[in-house]
Amino acid sequence: MRGAVLGWAGAVARRFAWAPSLVFCIHLLLSRVVGGYAAAPDLDRAVHLLGGMAFSFFALGAAEEATRREILGRPAASGLFLLALLATATAALFWEFAEFLSDRWFGTHAQGGLHDTLSDMALGVAGSCLHLAAAAWRRRRSSPRDRLSL
Repeated sequence: MRGAVLGWAGAVARRFAWAPSLVFCIHLLLSRVVGGYAAAPDLDRAVHLLGGMAFSFFALGAAEEATRREILGRPAASGLFLLALLATATAALFWEFAEFLSDRWFGTHAQGGLHDTLSDMALGVAGSCLHLAAAAWRRRRSSPRDRLSL
C-alpha cells in the first residue's frame, strides 16, 4: 500500500499541482513584488476565485487518480466531486487562518475585516463550484469509453 500511495502522490504532483502552485505564485507576485492588490483591490477577489478553481482541479484530479489506483475504492463520481468541493472549502478556511496568524504575529495586513475574510472564502468555494460544473459538463460530453468507471 505504501508504494501505491507514493506512486499516487508523485502522479498527482506531476499532473495536477501546477494549477494551485501557479495561482500561489501569481498571488506572491501581486502581493509582494508589484503591489497589485493595493493598486487594484479587485485583483484579490479574482485571485481567490482562481485559487478555488485551481485547488478544485488539484483535489478532483487527486481523487480521480486515487480511484484509478484503487486507493479510495470505487466511489461514485458525485462522491469525488463532493470530496473536491470539501477539500477546496477546507483549503480556503486554512488560507484565511494563515492570513489571520500572519496579521497577528508578523504585523501584515492581509485581512481587511470580517467581510473580506468571508468573501474570500466564498469566492474560493465559488471557484470550486465553477470548476466542478465545467468538469461535470466535460464528463457528460465525453464518450462512455473515456469516462471514469465509477
